[in-house]
Amino acid sequence: MAKRKAMKPDPLTNPVGYYSTPGAKATHNARHEFDKAMSEAEGNWGTDRLEKLCTSTTAAKWGKNMERLDKASDDNDAGGVSALVGNMIKGIGVMHKEALDAGYTPVPDNIWMASDDAGVAYAFVNDHDAARYVSTHPEFEGVAVYSLQEVMRIIKSWQGKDLVDAIKDTFPGAQVASVEKTERYNDDLPF
Repeated sequence: MAKRKAMKPDPLTNPVGYYSTPGAKATHNARHEFDKAMSEAEGNWGTDRLEKLCTSTTAAKWGKNMERLDKASDDNDAGGVSALVGNMIKGIGVMHKEALDAGYTPVPDNIWMASDDAGVAYAFVNDHDAARYVSTHPEFEGVAVYSLQEVMRIIKSWQGKDLVDAIKDTFPGAQVASVEKTERYNDDLPF
């Protein structure tokens, strides 16, 4: 259930969540090990795919414990998060084993899975065969598929590209945290 994965607190990109409530930093730190393991599992299996490939009993247990972990995180209950993290990491291993035992395989190396902030799953592929793989496997149902060539075309046509390129040149390692639609006025001012 990575759809609810919290954005890392940061004073610039996520000031609302920047440890603004008691226990927030401790909770964030308590959850770190789980978030790392979950990120690795999603990198191997795809976003929210692993829980669809294991037994229904395991998936139900996972969902129940994920709800408990999310509630503890939302409540800034570092002790509650700490108590759940170890079992959640074990649960990832159980789902991994069950998926392999059922004959499923991790996502091929030429398919990159990611979710946006709203939890929508995407598959980015480097060739037509990889796109076909995603479109012919039912566990990828509902996943938006884009080739790297399509992504490059979208970026090239985006009106804000030049500004972002200039920022990335000036500040190496800078990341786009959000993109907001702005109205364009028919005047000579470039903003």
